[in-house]
Amino acid sequence: MTKDYIITVALEDELPVLKNESIIYTGIGKINATYKLTKYLAENPHINKVFNFGTAGAVTKLSTNVIKCSRFIQGDMDCSTVGFRPTVTPYEHDTQIISFGKGAICSTQDFFVTLSPDYKCDVVDMEAYALAKVCKLFNKQFICYKFISDKVGSQNQGQEWDQNKSFGANIFQDILHKELQQ
Repeated sequence: MTKDYIITVALEDELPVLKNESIIYTGIGKINATYKLTKYLAENPHINKVFNFGTAGAVTKLSTNVIKCSRFIQGDMDCSTVGFRPTVTPYEHDTQIISFGKGAICSTQDFFVTLSPDYKCDVVDMEAYALAKVCKLFNKQFICYKFISDKVGSQNQGQEWDQNKSFGANIFQDILHKELQQ
C-alpha cells in the first residue's frame, strides 16, 4: 500500500528514531527545503499530507516542549524601505501569513535567530514557511510540529540547540502515530 504522506525534517539528527518512514531530509534553510519538497511532490503527486518536524527557538513562553504550528511567516522578508510591512512579500496578497488552521505562529528566517522579532510569533525556525508555501501551492495538507530546543536570546542559545536537537524525536513519533490514526 502506497503511503499518502511524507515527513520533512532538516537534519537526520533531529529525527533519528523513524527509520522505516518516508522522510525527506531537506537540509537547513528555506531554499533547500523548497527545492527538496517541490521536487518530491512533483515526482509523487499521490502525496496528500506533508508532515514537518524539527527544532525551533521559543520566542514566547510555551506550555509544552513540542507544539503544533499552523501559521507561518517569512521572517526575514523586509521591504519596509519601499512601503511594505516587515514579513510581507511585496505583490503577493495571500502569503503574508500562510495558515493551516489555528495554532502557534512560526517565523522562518535563513539565519539562526538570537533576538526576539519585532512582530508576533511564538517560535522561529529555518524551513517551515518555505514548506508551508510549497504545500499551499501544491494544494497539500501541511502538519507541522516543532520541538523547542532553545530559547531565543538565552546566553548559550547555540549550544542549547546543539545539545537538545534530537530530544523531541520520540515525542514526535507518538504524535505522528496518533495523527495517522485520525
